[in-house]
Amino acid sequence: MSTLFIDNPLVVKEALHNIVKHAQATRADVLIDQQGNELQLRIADNGRGFDPHQVGEGNGLKNFQKRALEGSFAVTVQSELGEGTVRCGCQYHHLFKQTTHYTMITIVLFEDNKSLRQSLLAYFGSTEGMFMAGAYGDANEAVAKIRRHRPDVVLMDIQMPGLSGIEAMQHILGAFPETKVLIHTVFEDEHRIFSALCAGASGYVLKSPDPDDVLQAIRDVYNGGAHMSPTTAAKALRMFQNQFVQTQPTYVNLTDREHEVLTCMVKGLSYKMIADACAISYHTVHYHIKHIYEKLHVNSAPEAVAKAITQKLI
Repeated sequence: MSTLFIDNPLVVKEALHNIVKHAQATRADVLIDQQGNELQLRIADNGRGFDPHQVGEGNGLKNFQKRALEGSFAVTVQSELGEGTVRCGCQYHHLFKQTTHYTMITIVLFEDNKSLRQSLLAYFGSTEGMFMAGAYGDANEAVAKIRRHRPDVVLMDIQMPGLSGIEAMQHILGAFPETKVLIHTVFEDEHRIFSALCAGASGYVLKSPDPDDVLQAIRDVYNGGAHMSPTTAAKALRMFQNQFVQTQPTYVNLTDREHEVLTCMVKGLSYKMIADACAISYHTVHYHIKHIYEKLHVNSAPEAVAKAITQKLI
């Protein structure tokens, strides 16, 4: 994905010409935004990208920079070969007579289901006020990708190869605490809901055939709300009511392996993912969790996670 940030219509033609001629792109999105006295035109394409340090023949950047600078517009470029991300910023100021302000919500998606990922890309690509800055099949380099795109809202699946969505969210919020993360998943069990909310999720929306549900959730979160369906909200409320009436923390003698398994549970990993992470069998996971329940005096995974968090066992 290549992205150009330009705010002078006089250089738009040159930018689009470069995309068609050099980027090998099949699609370009043109978005206009007003920030105070500054007009910004953002052009995004799905081209191949290039190394911005190689300003020469074959990418059109040299001519673009020349034309922009001739008009007294500052230009900056960030790009990675293979990633294809390019940003060019040309800023200038006008005294606008308009009083209206058009808000663009920038989104980054982490979703391992390719079909769903492509469907959401197409949907948000044609939705007014939404810009999908990036869509990825895993969250293993989540912090770097958030640093690159600086989205308003992150749409995060829970169960993905490698880093789980909940663990990735913790990393993102550790680096960018102002980022709003919306969990987007098929799971609605209390264990994952509770783990996600405790990890800092701004909302929790279930995957649905109707993308308008996700759109509304994103808007709610962007505007400062905490989106949850009534069913999810009821489950979360019960969990907090039941789990946060705590006595004084007591010492719990967990083995190293039990501590490792409990940590994975707090991250929202499934039994199979815990087995993979700990390099043990599925049945061994059951064995350790049974002993964790006994030592914590609980009867379910949500109760174990709640006690682990409130009594700071991990």
